[in-house]
Amino acid sequence: MADQPEDAQGDTISLARALSLPIFALFFALLLIYTRPSPGDPNAVRWISFPQSWGGDNLRYGLRNIAILFGLSCLPGGWIGGMLGYLILVTQNSKLASASISVLRIGQWAPFVIWWVLVLLLFEAPGQQHGRYLFIWTLSIPAVALGVCYHILCARHLLRADWRTSFSQSVGLACHRALFIALILALSVWMHHWFVAYADDNVIRHYVAASVLALFLMIVNWIYRSGIDHSAALYREIFVADLGRRGDASVWTATLLIVLLTVVWQVLNQLGYFRASPASVLNVAVTLISGTEIWQDIWVSLLEIIVGIVFSGTLVKIIPTTLMTNGTIRK
Repeated sequence: MADQPEDAQGDTISLARALSLPIFALFFALLLIYTRPSPGDPNAVRWISFPQSWGGDNLRYGLRNIAILFGLSCLPGGWIGGMLGYLILVTQNSKLASASISVLRIGQWAPFVIWWVLVLLLFEAPGQQHGRYLFIWTLSIPAVALGVCYHILCARHLLRADWRTSFSQSVGLACHRALFIALILALSVWMHHWFVAYADDNVIRHYVAASVLALFLMIVNWIYRSGIDHSAALYREIFVADLGRRGDASVWTATLLIVLLTVVWQVLNQLGYFRASPASVLNVAVTLISGTEIWQDIWVSLLEIIVGIVFSGTLVKIIPTTLMTNGTIRK
């Protein structure tokens, strides 16, 4: 009995440590935004500057974009996903929780898949310039929120973990996902900061950026005690528990949730908030499927995935065999 207060205190400290990074990242992002020097002002004071041989302003702008994208999506997305998971669980409806897990297993990746083909159609007028904040509230925050909600539901409903442990693990997932999205956007939408050309004198900036990001990732993994072995063990528990609850899952409840979301979408379209309706999207989808180009693209994508899996699996077989035979390296 005497150990219970100590365990509770330890869980509280772990939760506070887990929340420290998203809170710091949010304040740091806001600081970068509201202390931004005037563009083109040669007398503006810059806190951090890099030598031109490292990339100069390109490197500074690139890392600044990553910091802002990460800071503005990690904590808000985690908070929204946590509250959504909490609201589902407090209903104490097992079928609703199971159906939500079934929907979110695939649905959590929807922001990555449908962004360019649907989000711009829903929110942006043709030819309108979309800035950084549109990416944050239509891609970064929803992707983090859906992932956190899914993880909390799995931890609480499937693994029966306590709230502190569930939230601590989910915050770690929010940080990793927000960093992943920030990197993807930085290397696609704002690629000009990282562009590599032959005989480029500033190629060293990519090594500097990689070192900075690797150091930050090490800090994230240290704070959340995460790693390949820990993540593998956690997802194994979730997978086994998910298989065991198949009888509790309701396909009809999951279908009803999807239908409800579609109806809400249609209502918002009728009210003028969304420019595209589910019917128009369905018509376009039928047109695409009836053509041959999309099937060729799907075949190329599947081939790339298969080659990637085979290549990665081969490395996984070779590296442990060749390196882990040494006791020092294995430790």
